[in-house]
Order: sequence, then structure tokens, then C-alpha cells
Amino acid sequence: MNFIFSMFTSFFIVIIFWSLALFQSNLAQAFVQKTVEKKVNKENEIEQVIRSTEIRKQVEPELIKLAGIKQHIKLQDIKILWGRFNESTELHNKLKSQPKKIYVAYQKISNNYQEADVTIGYNINEITEFNNVYSVDTSEQEILLPKKQYNEIALAEAWEKINYSKNIHHILEIHSLDFAGKTTATQMFVSYQ
Repeated sequence: MNFIFSMFTSFFIVIIFWSLALFQSNLAQAFVQKTVEKKVNKENEIEQVIRSTEIRKQVEPELIKLAGIKQHIKLQDIKILWGRFNESTELHNKLKSQPKKIYVAYQKISNNYQEADVTIGYNINEITEFNNVYSVDTSEQEILLPKKQYNEIALAEAWEKINYSKNIHHILEIHSLDFAGKTTATQMFVSYQ
């Protein structure tokens, strides 16, 4: 009887030992899995912060300095100002190389939103010599159009997204150009006071 009792005891001890070993393994796995999940979540948060910072840096620096033509005009006459800009050979001859972007800044917009000071030009880093510099603070602006190719209807719809009940500090269009000077993508931003 002692033999059977000792076999039963040995069997019971082995079962308890392996049960504890397996239970510990599950606990260890759960602990490791939680640690890994926390690390992955933290890495994802860090990546999102880095990506967000990179996106902001890709959009534009906080202060853009432009050289070009500036005029207080009726917004319906913007094509006339574009014509003057396109014919401004003196400005275009001062370019260091083929420009990558053209900026259009609408500032000092009238209360009825019919007139504004409009600047069309290049970043001063792309020009060898310039007389007047026009600054645009881009630190607190909202995206109306992310960078991509748009037709005239999409650009007009972006203007409709502006909250005209707020005081507008500026509206900024950035037109990305290809090697031939053709617009490949446009971005549009608004900054409220």
C-alpha cells in the first residue's frame, strides 16, 4: 500500500509542479506581451509626434519671406495681378534657378472681403537680389487644401471653407512647380486673428 501511496503522491507532485510551471509561463507571457504592447504604443506615439513635426516642417517654416509684386486690389481682379507677375521679367531674371514654388498671400482683407493686399512672389531664398520683402507668419494657420493637384472648382470650394465670421489675418496659396514652371500641386491655408 505504501508503494501505491508513494506513486500517487509522486504523481500528484509532478502534476502540481507542471501546472505551476505552465501557469507561470502564461503569466510570464502575459507580462511580456503587456510590456511589448506598451513599448509598441510608446513607439507609435513617438512616431506620430515625429511625423506630425515633419509634416509641419514640410508645409512651411513659421515665417515666409517673399519677394515679388504686391498690390491692394479687388479680389475679382486677381487675374490682372497674375498677368503683371508673369510679365515681371526683372523679377524672374533674379531667380537663382527654376523656382519650385510660387506664393500668393492675401493680407489686410477688407471687411466686405472684396479687396486685399495681394502678394505674388517667390521665397527670397530663390532670388539673388530683391528690393522689398513681404513676410507671412505661418505659425498658426489652418489647412484649407492639402498639397495636391486641383482644378479651378476645387480651389473655389476651398475659398468657401473659410470662416468669414472670424477676422482673417491672411490666406496663403502655395503653388508647387515642375521643371517647366507648370503648377503640379497647390496648397491653401488660412490664418485667423
